[in-house]
Amino acid sequence: LGLSQTDLSNLYRTMAVAVMKGGEIGKKARQLHEVMKAAGHDVAGFFGTSSPADFGNAMLSLNDDEYSRRETAMEGVKVIFNPDSLSNLATRAAKNMQDTALWGRIYEDFIKTGADKKDGADSV
Repeated sequence: LGLSQTDLSNLYRTMAVAVMKGGEIGKKARQLHEVMKAAGHDVAGFFGTSSPADFGNAMLSLNDDEYSRRETAMEGVKVIFNPDSLSNLATRAAKNMQDTALWGRIYEDFIKTGADKKDGADSV
C-alpha cells in the first residue's frame, strides 16, 4: 500500500465512522478494508505473528543499538485496523463521554495531573 501510516490511520478512522453510520457507506467501507487487506502482505508468514502486542513486546526487549535500527527492520510494515473494531471502540468512548457522572472524576484527574506537572513530578 503506497500510503504513509499516518494517511492509512486517518483513512481507517474515516472507515470506522462509515461502519458506524451503516447502510451502503458502511458496506463500502468494509469492502475497501477487504481490498486493502488483500493488497497487503502476509506479515504473520514473514514475522511469525501479526499481533500488535507481540510487536510491542519485541520492541521493548530490544537493546539500544537494536532499537536504533528498528525503522530499517520494520520498513514498509503498516498497521491495517479492523474498521468494525474501531467502530466498537468509538461507540464505547462516546457512551463513556455521555456518562456525565464520570466528568467530575475526569476533571479531578486532570487538575491533579496539572498540579503534579507544576511540582516537577511525572504523571502516569
